[in-house]
Amino acid sequence: MNKNFSKIKKLNGKQLYYSFLAGAQRIFDNQKLLNKINVFPVPDADTGTNMASTMRSIADTSIPTGSLKQTATALADAALVGARGNSGIIFAQFLYGFSNEIKTEKNINVNSFAGIIDKSVDYAYEAIANPVEGTIITVIKDWAESVNNLKDKIDDFKKLITDSYQKVDDMVFQNEILHNRKTKIALVTDSTSDLPQDIIEKYQIHIVPLSVHFGDNYYLDGVTITPNQFYKLPNKSKVYPSTAQPGFKDFSNKYSYLSTQYESIIAMHISKEMSGTWQNSRKAAKTISSHTKNEISVLNSKRLSNGLGLILLRAAKAIENGATHEDILNNMDKWIKNSKMLISSKTIKYMVKSGRVSAAKGFIGKLLNLKPIVVVNNEGKTELIGKPFTEKASMKIVMDEAKKLIKTGEVWEYAVSHANNIKTANWYAKQLEDLIGKKPVFIRDVTPVLGVNVGPGVVSVAIMME
Repeated sequence: MNKNFSKIKKLNGKQLYYSFLAGAQRIFDNQKLLNKINVFPVPDADTGTNMASTMRSIADTSIPTGSLKQTATALADAALVGARGNSGIIFAQFLYGFSNEIKTEKNINVNSFAGIIDKSVDYAYEAIANPVEGTIITVIKDWAESVNNLKDKIDDFKKLITDSYQKVDDMVFQNEILHNRKTKIALVTDSTSDLPQDIIEKYQIHIVPLSVHFGDNYYLDGVTITPNQFYKLPNKSKVYPSTAQPGFKDFSNKYSYLSTQYESIIAMHISKEMSGTWQNSRKAAKTISSHTKNEISVLNSKRLSNGLGLILLRAAKAIENGATHEDILNNMDKWIKNSKMLISSKTIKYMVKSGRVSAAKGFIGKLLNLKPIVVVNNEGKTELIGKPFTEKASMKIVMDEAKKLIKTGEVWEYAVSHANNIKTANWYAKQLEDLIGKKPVFIRDVTPVLGVNVGPGVVSVAIMME
């Protein structure tokens, strides 16, 4: 997996402007969610609407991009014009402070950026008579502190913003754990598990994301890029995307924090035969455990996607029902052996691009127009079990294999994941519901990292037996 991508060591006006456009789009996409979670200090449910109005003013304004100072000033002016509600006013005032603290520089480095936004926080506090902590003003302050903590370790704006983004996301989860921790055992996984957000939040499962690289652009899997965004990018990129597993530092930071909140930690990851994620997690766990004396177990799920997701869900439910750390470890092999993943695809070409299938085999597959059927065996490796010529034939083989499994006993749960192929995913779900008598525990778009390696059209059916 390639980790190389170009750095941005100096931020100019053009980069600042397009960063704001990207941020504005995220607010537009999540406006309803922001309204929903706006419950403090009063549940007026308008933060998303107010922030969207403020950012819309920026997006609709022609912004100069030649100079950082001019661009920052224009952004602040546009925000002040469009500011709505306390959140919009506070943010606009923060931007005014940012523009005011920039002198005549055409561009700035990370260190200077950190100093400027630190001073800009004061402007935000001055925007309202009685600032209340726990609102957007605290988010801005804590983000600025995070940037200042990172400025001596990071000289690249791409990594700085990505790490700060994760910091803000973690702050929300950390607050929930601090005030409403549900168990004494922390469950950790990586972003390839494809668990839906409602399950992650219900069982407080901690995610360490992999990353996706489109040439010079770097994204955190499922955090700064969603499946819907991902499938629009390959056609625009001159190079096929690559992926990278989380590093030792990513896991050690996670385990250091969790060790202060939980008695023990269990991590379950994508098969070690498919990624170095498990290895990095294991090294970090060993290091942190030796310092904290907390038990940290890192398990190889020998699965990925919804197969990994089902194993995590079973562990989470077991812990909820009183299972101990040792109970989970003792049941892991059984859960793996009792689960099966059946994967169908529309084409083999993306597996060739990602290196999962050799070019020679891919060339033959392309000529023959194969729609390969793959299973993930109990060693955690992919195995070809069918080579149909049509998607319909591929779907029939998957269902035939599923029927054989279902006849062997009682199904605990099943799930369907897909790579931009909801039609086929829904077909599988309906067929399985008729056979099993209940709906899938989730139907989910696969994570962008997996999308890179399998391409659009792939559908995975995961079934776990009692």
